Amino acid sequence: MLEVLKDQSARLSTRLDSEKMSPEAIIDVLKYYDTLNPNEQVLSDELATKPALSRDLLFNQVIQNKISYPGLARSERVYGRVYAGFEIDERGQVQNIVLLSPENVGFGFDYAVKQALKKLPVLSPEYAGKYALPVAFTFTNPSKNKTVQVPVNRLPADRLAERIELEEITVSVPVGESFTQRPEGREVWGYYK
Repeated sequence: MLEVLKDQSARLSTRLDSEKMSPEAIIDVLKYYDTLNPNEQVLSDELATKPALSRDLLFNQVIQNKISYPGLARSERVYGRVYAGFEIDERGQVQNIVLLSPENVGFGFDYAVKQALKKLPVLSPEYAGKYALPVAFTFTNPSKNKTVQVPVNRLPADRLAERIELEEITVSVPVGESFTQRPEGREVWGYYK
């Protein structure tokens, strides 16, 4: 029964008494199954697999509020992804902020991410460790069918250097027809030093 109803197996297992159940007991378990929200279990499973720091509200709020789309990148209609590495020490302080991805050749994405990480308050010491934070800088062109320009380049796993990869942060900005250069935009990725 648990194999067939595996999307809610954790909850149903508490209602199963033995290997051999009466038809009435099976009906009761199935009635209970019908009352469960299927999305609720999926969401809790997704949260359980995310690194703890990715679920921290303070961390997410500060990072989202402190990273801004660089002006030059916006005016040139470029978008890209940055991977920043950092450590949290046993006191909860962020330190050793480095760029893991290639430099974005002067458009300021890496600078924006590093500055935001420097502004983080002291975090819980339980987060002590080495992290990689991917940040996608995207833009939407409302006049072109609301097309979202999303970077495709990703950091190879061997470049993470035994870091815990966090959930990606997205920083998006709308652009309009007033920008005549590169009407569709282009992704920048840069090069490794």
